Amino acid sequence: MLTLTTNGKVYTGFSTIDFFTSMNAVASSCYLRFKMDSKLMSNIEILKDHEVQISIKNKKILTGYVDAIEKEFNAESNQMHIYIRSKQSDLVDCSLISDPGEFKNQSLKEIITKFVSPFGISLISEVGDGGVFDKWSVTPGETVWENIEKATRIKGLLLVGDINGNLKLITPGKEQEKTQLIENLNIVEASQKSDNTRRYSNYIVKGQSPDLITDAIGETKDASIKRYRPLLIFSEAPVNISGARKRAEWENIIRAMRGEDLTITVNDWLTSPDGSHWETNKRTKVISPTLGIKEEYLITTIRYYSNEDRFPKTEIGLERIDSFIPTNSVNEKAKR
Repeated sequence: MLTLTTNGKVYTGFSTIDFFTSMNAVASSCYLRFKMDSKLMSNIEILKDHEVQISIKNKKILTGYVDAIEKEFNAESNQMHIYIRSKQSDLVDCSLISDPGEFKNQSLKEIITKFVSPFGISLISEVGDGGVFDKWSVTPGETVWENIEKATRIKGLLLVGDINGNLKLITPGKEQEKTQLIENLNIVEASQKSDNTRRYSNYIVKGQSPDLITDAIGETKDASIKRYRPLLIFSEAPVNISGARKRAEWENIIRAMRGEDLTITVNDWLTSPDGSHWETNKRTKVISPTLGIKEEYLITTIRYYSNEDRFPKTEIGLERIDSFIPTNSVNEKAKR
């Protein structure tokens, strides 16, 4: 069902498969293990740094590079371990080399395109140019991803990787997954976690005003956090008082929503026997009387895994749809 293609050759028959992708991590990863005789191992032409494509039922799920290969043998078997990450991993690993280090009157789309094009990565935008920065700077030593993720966050947008190794500026959760996740029907395991570790009583955002003379300060409180837990955030770009307050409110709402995690495991990698594989950034209905859930969630994480001892399974990470609201919608949400 899962295939690896590289240099025109297609490989299948892996004894262990573990694939992971998430809307909260720009690069996807895949671990594969072969068990074979020594003659077959010597004929496999999968090499470090080679570009590969991973597919399920001939539908691509990853384009990337082989990071590492490990070979081993013992009295019982010969094995090859293959570690793969998507093309976007170079943006996470590599420093941003830019001359000049400051840009004026550039759109988010222009900035991202300029920084990722040397890596052979393109940007596809579903939200236009993403807004214009009066000034944008590169901090020496930061990675490409650190810089462009920061710029995207300031504009209140979502930047994710796609199956071709490129980037996409998107609006989350527009597409509906037809298959629902229902207890006693297709849910094999489920867990729900409520975590306040990254929530605070007071959110204070400080930044330099656009006039570069005065400071702007915005603050909001989370009434659910009873003990004193302040968080001070410095704006990465010039901001006025209204913008600082909006950023504080956004941090408050997003951290509250993302403190609620739901993980569901189902059999197989397909949504149905004749369907396609599970995908992130789709809405799906979850019904679990045991967990007290009957509402729509956003699929944010997918893990496909299998080994020789068990059938393929999919672990689906879900978050509240509100946890991906853009900053320009936060005032409307805050009033509810």
